[in-house]
Formats: sequence, C-alpha cells, structure tokens
Amino acid sequence: MTTPPDGVRLRRLPLNQQAAPWWHLLDPAERRRAARLPSHAVRDRFVVRRGLVRRELALRVGVEPHTLEVRATPDGRPYLPAHLRLRFSVSHGGPLAVLAATRDGTAVGVDVERIDAACFTGAEVTLAAARPCRALSAARLTAVPHPATCPDAPLPRHATALVPLGECP
Repeated sequence: MTTPPDGVRLRRLPLNQQAAPWWHLLDPAERRRAARLPSHAVRDRFVVRRGLVRRELALRVGVEPHTLEVRATPDGRPYLPAHLRLRFSVSHGGPLAVLAATRDGTAVGVDVERIDAACFTGAEVTLAAARPCRALSAARLTAVPHPATCPDAPLPRHATALVPLGECP
C-alpha cells in the first residue's frame, strides 16, 4: 500500500462535534465569518474545523492555537507568516476534514472527495501531493484506482500518496 512520503503528516479531523469548545481559538475575522454562515450545522463544522486546524498547527510550531496568525496567498492557499517553512493544506467534506502538513517548506496538498467509480465505490479518499498542488476535480480522481482494490495501478504523476481515510491518524 502506498503511504505518504517522509515529512508529510496527515491528520483526520472529525467535524461532527460541539463547536463551543473551539470558538475561543478563532480570530475575530473567523468569528465574523462563522456568524454569517447560513445554517447551524455549517457554522458548527466551520468553527470545529478552524479550531482543530489551529490546534494541530500550534502543536507543530510550539505556540498557543489562538495566537496563530493565519493568512492566505492571493490564490487562497493558507500559510502562517511567522512559520513559513510549515506548509499545510486542509480539505473538508461533510463531517470530515483532513489536514496535510510538512515542516520543511515542501508544498503539500490534500483533497477529500466522495467518488463513485470502479475501485472507489462510495469511498472517501485523500490525495496527498508533495509537489506544488493543483486543483483536482472529481473527474480526474475517478481515474485514480484505490490501492486496496487495485494495488498495482499507478498514481497520477503529481501524486505521491493515495491514502484511504480510515488509515489517517
């Protein structure tokens, strides 16, 4: 089975939990954005996701989660101005988010998709790429075989790991 390369850490983040314990970790802009979200369920998942990501990143750089300054590049990629060698990506879908991170400055990407295709029937998977990330559509991912059912099939040229979510810590 293919696994993520050395230095890439994947973390599964369950979003179906109470938002209240995570609210205090958000910065004022995140709190304003959360308040504008259309439904209670969407708002709670947003708050939990942002709180969990802050906690995980703070553990990696040794600071308190609420002190992290998170910014976005012009194309929307998040980064930590005070910790530029920590590169990370977050993807979410429904009750699940996945965080991919590296500490050596290597670009990383992660995508969470529900795919209905041969070798993937209904499976949720993550794709971790250790090269500069490209937006991956569900159509392109349907061509990627699941390693458990198609172990000898090649990965896309830009991918270094395809990991079933059940295998993420």
